[in-house]
Amino acid sequence: MNAVTPQQLNPLIGDTCQDTLENLTTCLNRLGETLAASHADPSIYFFTASCAAALRFEAGRLSQR
Repeated sequence: MNAVTPQQLNPLIGDTCQDTLENLTTCLNRLGETLAASHADPSIYFFTASCAAALRFEAGRLSQR
């Protein structure tokens, strides 16, 4: 029996923590843009962009270790 990798279960999971954070950042930005446009509510994008920025910040801190 072949083992299932985390990436097969969830494509947002990268090979490294930094890859995963980058995938989440990209996903949040696109999700925010789409939801904000479809609901005509820019605050949705502001929220998701803020979350993505926090993830980017943490990814930067991880890369400094």
